[in-house]
Amino acid sequence: IMGFDFCIQSINPSEQEPKFSSKEWDPNLPSLCLPNPQYLAPEYILSVSCETASDMYSLGAIIYAIFNNGKPIFEVNKQDIYKSFSRQLDQLSRLNSSNLQNIPDDVREHVKLLLNVTPAVRPDADQMTKIPFFDDVGAMTLQYFDSLFQRDNLQKSQFFKGLPKVLPKLPKRVIVQRILPCLTSEFVNPDMVPFVLPNVLLIAEECTKEEYIKLILPDLSPVFRQQEPIQILLIFLQKMDLLLTKTPPDEIKNSVLPMVYRALEAPSIQIQELCLNIIPTFANLIDYPSMKNSLIPRIKNACLQTSSLAVRVNSLVCLGKILEYLDKWFVLDDILPFLQQIPSKEPAVLMGILGIYKCIFSHKKLGITKEQLAGKVLPHLIPLSIENNLNLNQVG
Repeated sequence: IMGFDFCIQSINPSEQEPKFSSKEWDPNLPSLCLPNPQYLAPEYILSVSCETASDMYSLGAIIYAIFNNGKPIFEVNKQDIYKSFSRQLDQLSRLNSSNLQNIPDDVREHVKLLLNVTPAVRPDADQMTKIPFFDDVGAMTLQYFDSLFQRDNLQKSQFFKGLPKVLPKLPKRVIVQRILPCLTSEFVNPDMVPFVLPNVLLIAEECTKEEYIKLILPDLSPVFRQQEPIQILLIFLQKMDLLLTKTPPDEIKNSVLPMVYRALEAPSIQIQELCLNIIPTFANLIDYPSMKNSLIPRIKNACLQTSSLAVRVNSLVCLGKILEYLDKWFVLDDILPFLQQIPSKEPAVLMGILGIYKCIFSHKKLGITKEQLAGKVLPHLIPLSIENNLNLNQVG
């Protein structure tokens, strides 16, 4: 699987330079029993010699193929291999940078040396690991992931904080196949979830809906139900449009929306405020029964039961922004009576109440009947207009 089919030990004593036995090329053998000649060093075929420098030539041939859409540097005729390699030897001796123009500048000269006909000129493996090309942030990121299990929580958290800057520089295939599984495996550690989750959601944004459902949602579903640390809820609320767009309806109803409801009922004023501010941005994605039977009652409760002026005002502002997604009779039968139940008379609250009345009255889909206007709205508003806390502009 790893390409070590033809791996052998050195025939020299350990204190001497490694040298390996090699056999003459036999075209009569099945191809599965022969190494791929397009990646073999010339000396292997022409002088039946093999040393560590021969592997370095193969590395150069692989790097060339990677940056040339899989095309090897030379095509080899397996039936006339000696003639092919003699011609290849001549071409290698005249190899210049123009033949390697698709290879990145940082590694081009090193590849030229790796493909040198003289084995002693080729860089060894240790020299290749030290070139700046392999200090690429993507390569270093993957190396860090390989050693992730050795890191403590502090080291991991610092690494995950910087990861969003690196992800856009990596190929999607690498992100999905190598990085995503490492990230989701950290969900079992509650302390790491607030650091891992933003990266997983960033990857989700670049995935199709099908990829999200298959690769991300199964690991994300248990996290929806986590209530601690509280930052998890904040992160999800900030990405609610993504979740409602890509998550299947059943999972939205069973996991995503209950998370919003918990936020509205949370003891933290900060979370309640954030939730109330964010709800209007995704209200159009919520199905009407959930909006009517679950979301609106909780917004009303947050407004009536809170001791925070900011939460009460934000509840009214939130209601005003999502009225357009409600039907006329629900607004008249449910929202209007609710406005009269609000106990406080602070100017900001009164302005919020007035804003909702104005929105209902002027919205072409809603409107207030003359009976409602005369019997409920005006009797409620007229006493409010003489509140001592109102300034001149607010009364006007």
